[in-house]
Amino acid sequence: MSQLRIFIIGCCLCLTATAQLVALADEQKSPDNAGTAMHGKSTEPASVDHNLLISSTDQSVNSQRYKQRQRYQETINAIRMGSRRKAELLKKELLGYPLLPYVELEQIKVGLRRAKPETIQRFIDTHIDSPIGEQLRSQFLNQRMARNRWKDYLALYRKESATTEQHCYHVDAVWQSGRQQEANELAVVLWLSERSMPKQCDPVFSRLRRANGISQELAWQRFELAVIANEAVLARYLMRFLNTETSQTAQQLYELYRNPRRLIGRARYDFRDPMQHKILSATFEKLARINPENALKELNTYRQQGALPQTLAEDLYALVGLYLAQKGKMTESLKQLPLALRAHPKLVETRARFAIQNEDWSETLVLLNLLPEQHKDKPVWKYWRAISLLSNSEPSEQALARSILEDLSLLRDYYGFLAAARLDRPQQLQEEIKPISSDSVENLLATPATARIRELIALGAIIQARREWFHMTQEFSTREHQITAVIARRWRWHDMAIRAYAQAKAWNELDGRFPLAYPEHFSSNALLSGIPLSLSLAVARKESAFWPDARSTVGALGLMQLMPATGKLAAKHFGIRAEKGLDLTDPVLNIRLGSWYLGELVRRFDNNRIIALAAYNAGPTRVSRWLNRALPIDIWIESIPYWETRDYVQTTLVYAAIYADRLGHKQPMIAPAERAQFGPVRQFVFSDTNEVDSASTNGQL
Repeated sequence: MSQLRIFIIGCCLCLTATAQLVALADEQKSPDNAGTAMHGKSTEPASVDHNLLISSTDQSVNSQRYKQRQRYQETINAIRMGSRRKAELLKKELLGYPLLPYVELEQIKVGLRRAKPETIQRFIDTHIDSPIGEQLRSQFLNQRMARNRWKDYLALYRKESATTEQHCYHVDAVWQSGRQQEANELAVVLWLSERSMPKQCDPVFSRLRRANGISQELAWQRFELAVIANEAVLARYLMRFLNTETSQTAQQLYELYRNPRRLIGRARYDFRDPMQHKILSATFEKLARINPENALKELNTYRQQGALPQTLAEDLYALVGLYLAQKGKMTESLKQLPLALRAHPKLVETRARFAIQNEDWSETLVLLNLLPEQHKDKPVWKYWRAISLLSNSEPSEQALARSILEDLSLLRDYYGFLAAARLDRPQQLQEEIKPISSDSVENLLATPATARIRELIALGAIIQARREWFHMTQEFSTREHQITAVIARRWRWHDMAIRAYAQAKAWNELDGRFPLAYPEHFSSNALLSGIPLSLSLAVARKESAFWPDARSTVGALGLMQLMPATGKLAAKHFGIRAEKGLDLTDPVLNIRLGSWYLGELVRRFDNNRIIALAAYNAGPTRVSRWLNRALPIDIWIESIPYWETRDYVQTTLVYAAIYADRLGHKQPMIAPAERAQFGPVRQFVFSDTNEVDSASTNGQL
C-alpha cells in the first residue's frame, strides 16, 4: 500500500487546470512501431533511484565510497589530460574500488598505438566478466586497421564481435598474410550483401574481381538483394557486372520494382523463372499493398497462364487478402479467390475476421474449422468459436460454448477477460510471488559485476551500466534472472526489472512486471489531463516498459513514445518553447506531454479509451476512417485492419485492467459506458438447462 499512498499524495498535490482544446495532429508513427531500438545516453537517469544504491547504513562507509567516486573521476581526467604521475598517485586511493578496471582501460587506451596484442589479450582475459575487454579489442582493431598493421590485427580479430568494417579489413589482412584462396572465399560471403559495403571492402572486392571471382550468378544474387532492399544506387552499380542480355533483364526488373504498377495488364513475366521470381514476388507484394484489387486481377491472370508456382500462389493470394481486408474490400473480392487456395491459414484468418465483422456466425464457424490445429488453439479463435456457437440455440452448442468460455476466463489476457465478461465473472489476474531468499540477492549484489553496475549508475554512465548488466546476465538461468529482477526492482530500474522478469518467465509476478513508476508525475498529470491513471501507466508500460531513452524505428521517443511533432504540439499547449528542440527522453517532460496528448484523444473520441488507444498508436485520422460504431465494441476491435494496432489496443487494455487492480479500483477491461457507444451486443444467459435468452441489449456482456 505504500506505493499506492505515494500516488494518492501525488494526486492531492496536483493543481487542477482547465485544458484548452486545440486541434489535434496525427500521431506521426506507423502502427508497426511497437518495437524500440536499444539506445541510451550517459546523463544521470531519473529511472534509477540513487538513494537505493547505497549499500550500507554505516555513514563512514558511504563517505568513503563518495570520496572514491570523486577520486575515480579525477583519475580518469588526469589520464585523459596526459598527467600520468598524477593519475598513478590518485589510482593508489582506488584500491578495492569496483571501477578500478575502467581506470586501467583508460591507461591502455592512451598508449594504444604502442600496445602489444598480448597486452590487450591479457586485459581481455583478466576482465572476462566485463564487456570492457571486448570494447578494448574493438578499439585496438580499429587503430591497427587505420595503420594497416595486419599482423597485430589478425592476432586479435574475433568474428563474433567484429563490425562490418572490421570484417572487411580482416579479409584484406588474410590476403596480405599470403592466404589468397581463404581470402577469396571470405570475400564472396561479404559480397552477398544487400547494402553498400564500407570502403574497407573496396580492395577486397577489387582483388576478387581481378581473380574472376564474381561470376554472373554472384552478380545477379547481389543485384536481387539490392533491388528488394530498395538500394537503388547499389542495384544500378551492380548491373555493370552483368553481361548484355542479363543486364537488359535486370534493367526491366529494376524498373518494374521501382514502379510495380507496370505489372498491370502486362502478363508477360514468368514467376517460375528462378532468375526472376524473387524480384517479381517482391514487386507483386508492393503492388498488393498499393492496389490489392488490381493485384488480385493480375494474380488470377498469371495463375490461369500457369506462370505461377502453387506454393507461391498461395502466399500471394493470402497477402492480397490481407491488403483487401485492410481496405475493407474483402466482400466483392472473395469470390475471385480460387477455391483451392482459400484454406491458406493467413487468408482463412483474414476471412474469419471479415465474417466476424459481418456477424456471420455460420461462416465464421466454417472458416475456423479450416484452420490447422495449432491455429485453432489460439485464444482469439477459441473465443470467436464460442461466440459463433452461442448463436445456435442447440443445447449441445451452448454447452460447448460455455465450456470454451470457462476455460478462457481463467487466462490473464484480452480474450480471457472478454470471456470472463461473457460469463459475468471477475477477471483472473493469477498473481503469484515466487520467494527469493535475501541471501541469493545479497550474494549477487556482492559480485564485482553488480558492484560495477551500481557505481556506473551512481556516476550517470547509464550506457556502460546497461552493457555491464547485459554482459553479466547473458548466461543466467531463469532463477538467476529472477534474482536480478529483484535487484533492478529494488533500484527502481524499471525497464531492466521488467526485462528480467520476462527472462525468468515469471509472468505472474505482477507487482514487479507492472511497477507503479514515477508515481508523483503520472498521478499529477493524469489528474491534470483528465485521464485514468491506470491508462497512462498502461500506455507507458506498453510503449517503453518505462525506459526513458526508448527510441522507435520511426523516431518516437521516451516513456510514452512521442513523435517530435506531437511533442511540439503538446509543448505549445503548455507554453513551452521548443525552438531548440524538446528533450523527449526527459521522463518528467515526456509524462507531462504524453498524458496531455492521450487526454486530448480520449476527449476527441467521447471519453472512449479503446478508440483513443487505437488513435495513439495509428493516428486519429486513420482511426476515424476505420471507426464503425454500429458494430459491438469487441467486434470492432477485432476488425481493426492493422494487426499491430489491434494487438496494441488489446494488450494495453489488459495492462490498464492490471494497473486498475494494483491501484485498488477493480474495473472491467472494457467499461459499460464504452460498450454503450458501440452497437448492441447479443446477450446470453446460461442456465442449468442450457436455455438461452436471445435478447439484444446495449451494455456490458
